[in-house]
Amino acid sequence: MKFLEDTNRIVTFIESNLDDDIWLDDIMQLTRLSKFHYSRIFKALTGITLSEYIRRRKLSRAALDLVETKKAIIDIAFACGYESQAAFTRGFKAMYGFTPKAYRVNKTHFANLDQVIFNEAILSLKKGEDRIEPIFIERGKINIVGLQYRGDNSNREIPKLWSRLALRMAEIKNAANSNFSYGFETYGDDRKDSNVLTYVAGVEAGAEDPLPPGLVSVEIPANQYAAFPIAAIIEEVPKTIRRIYGELLFAWKIEPCGDYDFELFDETFIPNDAAARYYLCIPIK
Repeated sequence: MKFLEDTNRIVTFIESNLDDDIWLDDIMQLTRLSKFHYSRIFKALTGITLSEYIRRRKLSRAALDLVETKKAIIDIAFACGYESQAAFTRGFKAMYGFTPKAYRVNKTHFANLDQVIFNEAILSLKKGEDRIEPIFIERGKINIVGLQYRGDNSNREIPKLWSRLALRMAEIKNAANSNFSYGFETYGDDRKDSNVLTYVAGVEAGAEDPLPPGLVSVEIPANQYAAFPIAAIIEEVPKTIRRIYGELLFAWKIEPCGDYDFELFDETFIPNDAAARYYLCIPIK
């Protein structure tokens, strides 16, 4: 697949020129395809346009500079290609959930869940569908404490929720196991919109009364679960979950129960690492 070779060359070029203006015409010199055809292939392969990929990579570099350098925010904005600090602040907050100033004050460089640095391993994953085999586990009752979001995740609110949780971990006094974190999700029986879910990003913790402001507590019932491994390529996750619910449950003759599922992350999870996995745990009869 020559377009994979071209994409590897193009991604290397982008990474080497993040501090400079990157023009699409220059990028097109690195592929044997026309701008029209390559642009369509890149979007089909990555889910975003080439211009959007460059924008996200520049913002990711900006996030690193905010934490690791003393560069003025306006200078970082100009280096990203923004014409004003206000425009940069809007774009940065839309991606990270924080203003550049707040991000710098927090002094924590969050994993950027809204972009992926494509490399040969990740591009190879995109060529086809991996075989996914569930494991079957018994879990006792678990209480988690964390932050809650309700909506359709149309603006990547869930990744931003995890970033916000990282800042508040010290407030969870009765955390029981720091090696695991949980993404609990349910639609509930009273929903009016099938796209609106309730999602809680949290860690296992004992009962705490009262909870710190803004935090919630959720009990995950004891049950048997089918745990499906999911590759940590964030933009591929929705497609994999659709495949699990639309194909694999039937293929494995699995009958779900309850009105929820949860994501299980361990300490080895690294967003957008081709080798990393987490588990989608579905309660079963």
